Amino acid sequence: MSKSLDPALHLKIGNALSVLRSENILLFGSGSTTHSFNGLTHSDAKQFVDALNSALTEKSPQEREQILLNWKTSLPKAQVCHPREDHLIPLHVVVGSAQSGKGSRLFSQITKFGAFALDTWKFE
Repeated sequence: MSKSLDPALHLKIGNALSVLRSENILLFGSGSTTHSFNGLTHSDAKQFVDALNSALTEKSPQEREQILLNWKTSLPKAQVCHPREDHLIPLHVVVGSAQSGKGSRLFSQITKFGAFALDTWKFE
């Protein structure tokens, strides 16, 4: 992960790694769907998670990439859910590696405290 946390760079890194998929090498990113200690509510987390899930599983690969490039303005409550994107940016690498692969959500949980959401997506 580059300390610049630039979404475009991380999508490009993922794209460069996409050749590994054809060699049956599993690529995965680890982070948090939401990560904030600054007054994040369950409602904030749910709005963000629902919009992110929609972007990853319902949008075309091109739309998905545009949403992730502009995630701070494209996803509701983004800045509340990620005051610093270090826990979200690994997703950009994985999505970049997926290229045109369809996304599906395998797991989703928002903690009872409402501050953290954990989700797992897979890209074909």
